[in-house]
Amino acid sequence: MAKIRHLTPPGFKRLTLDGGRVAYSPNTAVRDVHTLFLKDAGPIEYHDPGLDIIGHTRRGHHYYFKTDLKSAFDYVTYERLHAVVDGLGIDLRLLEPRDHFFHEQGEGGLIQGAPASPYLFEIYCRFGGLDFELGQYCEAAGLHCTRYVDDVLLSSDKRIGKRVGPSVRRVVGRYGFVLNDSKTKRVNTLEEPLEVLGYEIRGTRIDPKTKTMQKLYSSGYDADQRWSIRAWRKQVRRLNKKARE
Repeated sequence: MAKIRHLTPPGFKRLTLDGGRVAYSPNTAVRDVHTLFLKDAGPIEYHDPGLDIIGHTRRGHHYYFKTDLKSAFDYVTYERLHAVVDGLGIDLRLLEPRDHFFHEQGEGGLIQGAPASPYLFEIYCRFGGLDFELGQYCEAAGLHCTRYVDDVLLSSDKRIGKRVGPSVRRVVGRYGFVLNDSKTKRVNTLEEPLEVLGYEIRGTRIDPKTKTMQKLYSSGYDADQRWSIRAWRKQVRRLNKKARE
């Protein structure tokens, strides 16, 4: 599938990030519109990715299927989100003007970098049916499943067969998403480590990714940031202790 290319929405500045990724930075007026929406829409609980991983390792799982939803924000259009938001009792007028929240007046998906986009994406996945149907499939297949934004991780104590990929593809496809084939893999963590969500899984143990730690310990980081690294290490030790309980 060809990469979707967008025009820069009004009130935003186009940014090119590492790896050629594109995001958009809102001006003050647009940011205020997003702030008002988030204030009125109400809070949503976000999960600690480390605790999500513990959900896999504490089961003794070491067979994994890892994938992500390719350019996921592009497929959450106003039309797809409309019924979900309305069903939650959120005033749809808060999503106006649409070009402050969506590309191409609502037909082009959520704007990467817009303050409300992560919230709206979670609303769509959690209450639009994706998480429920993916969970149902995994329960029937004897798999444990977590989704963290666009990252999807499945695990089992038995080898995961080749049929899982097409099955997951069909589930996410019903909600407009496609899998990123270049980031899809099956791994036995007893034989090779798996990097996911800022951690590395080896067997049933998790640690910060090696490349991430090397970057954090580079000379460009000040004392406060190094303190944060030590706090992160303490958190990892706590997670591994919890996994053994």
